[in-house]
Amino acid sequence: MRTIKGIAPKAMIFGGTCGDIRWIGNEEVWADETNWAMMPGLDDPNAASVSPTTGCETGSMWMPGEVDVSVRPGWYYHAAEDNKVKSVAQLVDIYYQSVGRNANLLLSFCPDRHGRIHPIDSVRTIEWWKTIQRELKDNILVHAKVTADQVRGQGFEASRVSDGRSDTYWATPDGVSAGVLTFTFDIPQKVNRLLLQEYIELGQRVASFKVEYQTSDGTFVPLPLTEKTTTIGYKRILRFNTVETRALRVNFERAKGPLCIANVEAFLAPNLMVEPAIRRDADDRIVLIANDRESEIYYTTNGSVPQVGKNRYTKPFVFNKRGEIKAIAYDKNFKKQSEVATQKFDLPMRRFRLLGTDSRNLFDGDPHTADWFTTGSATIDMGEKHTLTGITYLPEQNRWTSGYIHRYEVWAGETEASQKKVAEGEFSNIKNSPTLREVRFAPVKARFITLKAIQIVDDVKRFNIGEFSVISK
Repeated sequence: MRTIKGIAPKAMIFGGTCGDIRWIGNEEVWADETNWAMMPGLDDPNAASVSPTTGCETGSMWMPGEVDVSVRPGWYYHAAEDNKVKSVAQLVDIYYQSVGRNANLLLSFCPDRHGRIHPIDSVRTIEWWKTIQRELKDNILVHAKVTADQVRGQGFEASRVSDGRSDTYWATPDGVSAGVLTFTFDIPQKVNRLLLQEYIELGQRVASFKVEYQTSDGTFVPLPLTEKTTTIGYKRILRFNTVETRALRVNFERAKGPLCIANVEAFLAPNLMVEPAIRRDADDRIVLIANDRESEIYYTTNGSVPQVGKNRYTKPFVFNKRGEIKAIAYDKNFKKQSEVATQKFDLPMRRFRLLGTDSRNLFDGDPHTADWFTTGSATIDMGEKHTLTGITYLPEQNRWTSGYIHRYEVWAGETEASQKKVAEGEFSNIKNSPTLREVRFAPVKARFITLKAIQIVDDVKRFNIGEFSVISK
């Protein structure tokens, strides 16, 4: 290992006082945008005031951050959570917010009752790994010309940051803790990822930097970032909307000592081609959500297959009737599209009212919000008469939710007082499988409909409804 005399503060060198790791972002699955791999010593009077999520720039103990998270909602296997394994998109976000922010990632698996990793968990993780490999596959900077405004001397040239070696680095002279790297392309390149690494054997140094790209008129403007660019450490990966440019410029504004940058890479990552999520809120507005920030969404409201270039989604829109929404996600850079997402909607529910409260959580299309009831029933006024043939019930989808309805009755009538029982039964195994349930009954004309909780799972005293809808004729 080559060293540079006098530029590595003792507190930053491996092999010094090294007591532990810092657990950060546990279950919340993120590391802070500022993430120093140091903390104050235990005898430091300021130790108690230092946040473990950001570390300490002047710390005397080397304590890298570690993000611990389960591939499932919790740390143990439950069959009821087979449909709640983190999606590829969620896992990708976790990677960029942990490894991509100078932290270690410990992804935990929950063995099932046979001591095996469930196939869903295994396949999902492999898909995640392949996605990261695709996103960070082709380094655009390999063929770029790289220059620096400050160079320590022979063996520390700017080209060291793109030579593919881990034991070389660009460095600035003694006393120079700022500098600029510029990457120039022969022809314009599209880019949406930037990876930076310090030569961590000599410690973590960079405290602030910014990245710019050259526009078509030759001026440099900031990358469209949504996070702070402070620390780098062993690895920092930035995501941003795709830009096309002839040059990238990294301005290292402040560091703890002379710069030692080992690696800089740039990529054009494909978008995740996952079907958009489709939901209708309590005001009958359709909300379409892509799994990444750049995918374009195209949709139809008449049941036909969406086509790229026709009817692009830009904001929520009102859909106050029965019908079917279909949508696709499209990556314009790679010209690929997702499978078609389809969602059928019954009666619009803007006029629906839950008696006894102004809350409308059970109509908002979000299964993570719910209305809770301490009485044994929930009555809904639909605002006008409809011919109904059934209802749907979805309990709240948050991890520690209780209050699932086990045995139920459904009542309906043209007035609240004239309601009659139209269905009864049980939601089998709902504790272990809290999924959408459908209740069918003979056609009935009604304005009011009541769902009664005759028995609640575990005999708790209240129940919840995450989402409720009717099935009309």
